[in-house]
Amino acid sequence: MSTYSLVLKNLSVKVGNKLVVKNVSFTIPPGETHALLGPNGSGKSSLLGAIMGLPEYEIAEGKILWNGKDITHLSVDERAKLGVGLMYQRPPPLRGVKIKHLLRHMSGKIELKNYAELLKLPMDYSERDLNVGFSGGELKKLELLQLMVQNPKLVLLDEPDSGVDVENLKLIGEILQTFLQNKTALVVTHFGHILQHLHVGTAHVLINGELICSEDPKLILHRILSEGYKCCLECAKLGRRVR
Repeated sequence: MSTYSLVLKNLSVKVGNKLVVKNVSFTIPPGETHALLGPNGSGKSSLLGAIMGLPEYEIAEGKILWNGKDITHLSVDERAKLGVGLMYQRPPPLRGVKIKHLLRHMSGKIELKNYAELLKLPMDYSERDLNVGFSGGELKKLELLQLMVQNPKLVLLDEPDSGVDVENLKLIGEILQTFLQNKTALVVTHFGHILQHLHVGTAHVLINGELICSEDPKLILHRILSEGYKCCLECAKLGRRVR
């Protein structure tokens, strides 16, 4: 079992002059996967970006602790060396950067062919430019391949089910579930489709940058799918925050 845990303490995040995450606190225990739910524009991706240390997300207040270490002001590279990894929702296209060169640099002695076959990537994928000309499902699988090669201890997943068809969703979900064993993970999802394939301990709901509740993912998903996120806002008005 992993001994690594993620702790967010009163975390507020700015993008430019706008406060996009407001006083968020929660803990992901060692080896657990948590989900982060919320409508579009609620600050979910910004929270992941802040945890990863992406420079456009400025920590206005609070702390991020990983494995007992304060990483709030560390660079992306420093966090990656400590075992933090991010799967982007929309990975940027990088023309002129061959996938095979990137993976060769990252992989060391890892057998990339086995990973590619497992993910059912196109035969010529490694000869192509990074994130250029791939379908939505292929992009997600390519992102997952890079994450598997990096093999981080803290896995941040930004909408791994976005733009993915049912067949690829099942494949990605099953591979992710195996990959996440004994890792600490936070997965952002809007509709919750990926949660059908992952063992998630707790789901957190973020609306307008604020943590509304933390609850059993099945209970939260059932309410959201039947009533929408308005049910979460109603709970917040009544002060029914959980955990």
